Amino acid sequence: MLEGHTRSVKSVSFSPEGQTLASGSTDETVRLWDVVTGVEIRVLEGHAAGVNSVSFSPEGSVLASGSEDGTVLLWELTPPDEPPQRPADVNGDGIVNIQDLVQVAGALGEAGQNAADVNGDGVVNIQDLVQVAGALGK
Repeated sequence: MLEGHTRSVKSVSFSPEGQTLASGSTDETVRLWDVVTGVEIRVLEGHAAGVNSVSFSPEGSVLASGSEDGTVLLWELTPPDEPPQRPADVNGDGIVNIQDLVQVAGALGEAGQNAADVNGDGVVNIQDLVQVAGALGK
């Protein structure tokens, strides 16, 4: 039995390799669990309402969580000793804020590997600005 959520669980998803279970709850959190030991690996916080759905990307490096607050957050899953990052958190400080927007704006037009290329299309453009602006404060 997995213990950690303080309210009902609405969704669960196994990672593609089967080692991790994600659970989304009405307590506004997503929790990651080690399937073998049942130990809670990490708590992901960022939604302002209950989490209704969780799903791993096919390669398992990103977890999507959908909430009653109308948002879908994408979590880059990092090793347990590193905090999870959302792609719109360009500067990696744990929150999407004006500093991230400024960093993207300053890199407009740049191509290639760049943290400001939030949507990963190979160039920093207006779509990246819109994505960061939409995630401000989350």
